[in-house]
Amino acid sequence: MLPTYLGASIVELPIWALLFYLRSDLRHKMIYMGFLTALVGFTDPLFIPQYYNPVYFDKTVFLRVDFFVILFSFLFGGIASVIYEEVMRRKARKSSKHPLLKYLIFIGPILFLFLHRLTDLNTIYVLLIATLSMLTVVLLSRKDLLFDALLSGLFMGTLYAVLLGLYIFVFPDQLKIWNFNSFPQILVINVPHFEIIWGFMTGAFLGPFYEFSHNLIVVKMEKK
Repeated sequence: MLPTYLGASIVELPIWALLFYLRSDLRHKMIYMGFLTALVGFTDPLFIPQYYNPVYFDKTVFLRVDFFVILFSFLFGGIASVIYEEVMRRKARKSSKHPLLKYLIFIGPILFLFLHRLTDLNTIYVLLIATLSMLTVVLLSRKDLLFDALLSGLFMGTLYAVLLGLYIFVFPDQLKIWNFNSFPQILVINVPHFEIIWGFMTGAFLGPFYEFSHNLIVVKMEKK
């Protein structure tokens, strides 16, 4: 079977490269957010086998985390963080806004570790709860980023679902990696529903996070 994250990275790479080429003004954001989400890739073993059991290319790399998990996370973060700006033709500019709740963003990692250690919740539930907590902090601090968050989630969730659906269509054996004994087997275009929810939630958080953390606002691009 094709290594799961090797195939996923191959699918993501052209989209990431196209966005990187088209939007020179967003390249720093793509790289910055990519490195942040790459760190999340190191948590992948926490999901095994409770949520899924992906086929690794090499389990000995990076503390038993496949290198391609890190690459997939990097590419996903870069795409999710800028897809809204590209589709809606937006750009960021400096703002005088200074969110009071800015440092409460760390509630996400703390909540993730707490729930993972002290409860029997499936790790995917823990991840979604932690992501929702961080998204809530962003939106309570910066209500002007609500539209950005919703459309980022919608665009990224849809893109991720379509790409993953095509990937499973070409490589149907990949559907076997999910542990459907631990959560309901609900498929949407042959994609596990939790993957679509994760794509939406992660996109909704990553889309406005850079503006939130760097005191920026999103405005329309001027027509040439």
